Amino acid sequence: MTQPVENLSATLAFLASVEPAARKRLAEELGDLGEQALAVQMAAAPVRTGRLRDALTVAQAISGLRVRVGYPDLKSGRDPRFYAIMQEGGVKAGEKTVTRLNRRKGRTKVFPRTTYVMRWKARAGRHFVHQESRFDQLLIAVQDRFWSEVLNDTGA
Repeated sequence: MTQPVENLSATLAFLASVEPAARKRLAEELGDLGEQALAVQMAAAPVRTGRLRDALTVAQAISGLRVRVGYPDLKSGRDPRFYAIMQEGGVKAGEKTVTRLNRRKGRTKVFPRTTYVMRWKARAGRHFVHQESRFDQLLIAVQDRFWSEVLNDTGA
């Protein structure tokens, strides 16, 4: 669940005024932060086949000083990892009547049909992408390291 960032316009104005050398160092720190967050997500990911864990990625936009970790492209079209949302958020118990058509040699025949009730059990969510409490700790450590290095370089 994405939360709006407070004082976003002021923060963006500040980042636009950052010196190029500090901007480069901040981009490197954000890259490191993304890799650390990715490691946290991979360690917590369910590993039945390993496809969810192996599909976790880091997307970094250096010009905007932005890092996205997890499944940055999950909302674009029909993704084969759609079940990551169900793993993350959980599933309510339910049932649905399903009608399957008989398919042979690439042609769909109308008969015979198979109709049945599909039932599924409730499953609790297993949060492996959204781990904000762990990410806050990583962010604080990176911020402290970044500002101490910048202040040491400027002699302040």
